[in-house]
Amino acid sequence: MPGAQPSGLREFIRVRGYYSLYLLRAQLGEPIKIGITHDPVSRLSALQNANWRPVAFDRLWWLPGQPIAARIEAALKLQFLPQHVRGEWYTIDPAEAGQFVEETIERLGTWGITQAKIEQRFAHWARERYSPPEIIRPASVQEPKPDRRRRSWRNASIPR
Repeated sequence: MPGAQPSGLREFIRVRGYYSLYLLRAQLGEPIKIGITHDPVSRLSALQNANWRPVAFDRLWWLPGQPIAARIEAALKLQFLPQHVRGEWYTIDPAEAGQFVEETIERLGTWGITQAKIEQRFAHWARERYSPPEIIRPASVQEPKPDRRRRSWRNASIPR
């Protein structure tokens, strides 16, 4: 999630009740943190302040609410209990954890979407909400047609 968060994205997420499930890591080969949040940007900032190494999301899914996100998080933690290190940190392969999350989403009959999809939905919502309405012209008013006659460059007027 590089760059600044678009203005209004937090409101868009809050109003729709979206929640995210994430896998976070500091470096390759180190434990992965499993968690949920409604605001990944703030969560990443808080976790970075608590960690001396740079941290980043390895994977992030947007889900249709906190109860479903918590249910999938609990199933993920239970599945990988033997690899538990401490708190919400696990020594697991992110690809294996990601596959488990995808399968759990499908098994529950719900949906999970990527950050890119959330941003697309937000952009569509923002255009509908903040764009000025289209000008509707009566059928009797037509746009002028361009003059397609050939003119000598000497007789052409300079547009102003």
